[in-house]
Amino acid sequence: MKKIVKPLVSSLFLSLVIGLQVFAQAPLNPQQQPPTLDPRLLMKAKDVKLLVERKIPLVIDVRDSYSYKVEHIATAISFPYTSMSQLKQFPFPKDKLIVTYCGCPHHLSGLSAMLLIKNGYQHIRVLDEGFNVWKQQGYPVVKG
Repeated sequence: MKKIVKPLVSSLFLSLVIGLQVFAQAPLNPQQQPPTLDPRLLMKAKDVKLLVERKIPLVIDVRDSYSYKVEHIATAISFPYTSMSQLKQFPFPKDKLIVTYCGCPHHLSGLSAMLLIKNGYQHIRVLDEGFNVWKQQGYPVVKG
């Protein structure tokens, strides 16, 4: 019996240690309060619109894919924060201006921006006040 219990206990202990290490490296939980976002990263909807009209930024919708499918900024691609937070590398060019947005003022888009910056992206902005303000301003959206 001792020959079975000792390896079992050792295995459970090792699993616990590995689990704690993985948990310690886990990305921010979207429900947690994020670290303070640098206000210099925020960009007003009217300024983002001007850039979008000139086809300058890569616009990333970090909301869930269902919300994106319902409606989104015309040139935006969908890359939900829940997916982004699991990655260490991203398929975006590092030399291009990237604007992230979400449905709230800038919670998930701020987390996404900070994640991209942490991974070496330097040209990151966040749509201040999010998609809802974009829509309220009457700026172009795609439905479906």
